[in-house]
Amino acid sequence: MRLQVLDPETKFSCGSCTKCCDQPWGTLIERDKADALTKHDFGAYPQLAGKKFYHADKETPEQYYVLAKGEGTRCLFLDTDGLCIIHKEMGPEAKPYPCLKFPYTVTETPIDDRISVDFGCPAVQSKRGPQLADQLEDIQAVVEASERPTSKDARVQLDPQCTLSVDEAEALYERMWRIFESSREGDMWTRFSAALSLLVGVRRYKQQVSSNETDTTLIELLRTDAKLPDMPDVTEITAYTKPADASSPARLLFASTVFRDTVPASSSFSMSFWKRLTMFPKLMSLARLNGVYPSRLMGRNIDINEVLAHPIEPEIDDAATDLLLRYMRSRIWQRTLMGTRLSIIAGMHQHIHDFSAVVFFARAEAQHSGKNRLDESLVRLGLNRVEFHLASQQRLFDQNIIGWFTNQLQSPTVALQSLRLMSLVPAPVQVEPDSTQS
Repeated sequence: MRLQVLDPETKFSCGSCTKCCDQPWGTLIERDKADALTKHDFGAYPQLAGKKFYHADKETPEQYYVLAKGEGTRCLFLDTDGLCIIHKEMGPEAKPYPCLKFPYTVTETPIDDRISVDFGCPAVQSKRGPQLADQLEDIQAVVEASERPTSKDARVQLDPQCTLSVDEAEALYERMWRIFESSREGDMWTRFSAALSLLVGVRRYKQQVSSNETDTTLIELLRTDAKLPDMPDVTEITAYTKPADASSPARLLFASTVFRDTVPASSSFSMSFWKRLTMFPKLMSLARLNGVYPSRLMGRNIDINEVLAHPIEPEIDDAATDLLLRYMRSRIWQRTLMGTRLSIIAGMHQHIHDFSAVVFFARAEAQHSGKNRLDESLVRLGLNRVEFHLASQQRLFDQNIIGWFTNQLQSPTVALQSLRLMSLVPAPVQVEPDSTQS
């Protein structure tokens, strides 16, 4: 059995906020559990009388149904006291597996299963509750160990042309984790820029080594903060003078990240070629970073021009920054950079767009409420929207028809351009030369 490793920094205890029970996505329930709901007497709950408890459509995986909604986006079984009716009536084991498992998230690495938590959860954001290590028995009861065999000899993709040994990759993750330590100086954009510089430095180093053997010198360098040979300097990140100045790949990747905010929750990206093709006009409109669209996650129209033009102080407050640093450290610790179908560089680029989406929704709320600084409450809202509703969903660029997106994700140059999209630091003022001077 694979070793299950728990994130040492995170804490969690459910505060019954019900946010995970009130969201637009459908919750899958196993068919045997759904059948048990039908057979149970819920006569004590008049709000369930005459209601269908679940349904299936052509997008529902085999052996599953989709749990019904009650009012708005609330789960049908969310009681007026904020507790789960299924849990109260039938016990926790009767609940759908996604409900049992939340907020725990698992990444399968070549050598272990890494368990952390979803930062959309308010309890996680507040560090409410005991350490995960103190909940091992409870976690193991709901998070099954992977049956994937361990492989110390596996190769980890840095990019499509370069791989690392497990030991090299582990040393790289540990150094990237240190980049996002709270004790270090630098805003979030500077830290992401430093991470990209490190990744380019590792790639250049590996290009000089033809062997696939583990390079102990590289590991020793990564375990320190020493600059690697031919490693680029950290790029200063400033906003574009206007959004249209950003490169098309950067804008399209951002648009593909927040695209689900523009479509019904029931929309699936596992759809026909023609249906996906009809989505492109909406995607291209969003990629221009202007205009108005009806935001499902914010519950109102968002005017992108007004959001990006709204004056915001260039520094996020300390509490908000600390939350974002914990969020990124958790993702790096959990190895989500390699837990998907992406290489490490593409995974970091994807995380940049997730971060940009957090900032975008925080800025949208700041503009709506008239605030001029991104404080912790705004960042909490942005994290909730992205981690609950976007980061855990299939990405538009997962589709083979638009594999061009994935190729762009592999580019550190485009990643730096992407990083500038939501920067709060104004672009340097370009001084025109004085033609009267000789």
